[in-house]
This record gives sequence, C-alpha cells and structure tokens, in this order.
Amino acid sequence: MQEKQKLVKLENEELVYGNAKEVATYCKQNYTKIKTEYDHVTPSIVSKNFKYIGNCIQKPYAISKNMNYKIGDFPQYNKKSKKQKNFP
Repeated sequence: MQEKQKLVKLENEELVYGNAKEVATYCKQNYTKIKTEYDHVTPSIVSKNFKYIGNCIQKPYAISKNMNYKIGDFPQYNKKSKKQKNFP
C-alpha cells in the first residue's frame, strides 16, 4: 500500500507533495519550512500546480492519457502478415 502523500506550501511559496520523509528532506535541502499543509485538494489541481518531490517510479497524481486504438496510430502493428501454408 502506498503511503499517504503530504500536500504542502513551503515558506518559499513552492507547492510540493511527497510522503512525510520526502517533504522533510526536501525542506532541509532547500533551507525552507512548511508554511501550510493541505488536506483536501482535487487530483487535477495537484497534478497541475504541485511539484512532486518523491522518488517513486511514477507520480501518484499523474494524469492518464487517452489511447486511440485505431489502426493508423500504431505503424509497427499495421504490417500485413502473409499467411503461409504449412501443409502439402
């Protein structure tokens, strides 16, 4: 299970998020402190305005992208395969 993300505004006016340990480390590295901690922020606002400071493979509030499954969108799969007869 993923640890709860901390959404904060720092004294240097940055909006950042990550788990508690990541936020504390980021504050020490940038010589700043937490000014405000937010509890209820919609995911779309977080992904647009907040900077992710964690080290996960992908951002927890990343916006998924639409996939278009039309044949023309994937040229590597559009090659027509020639059927070969394996029987006499």
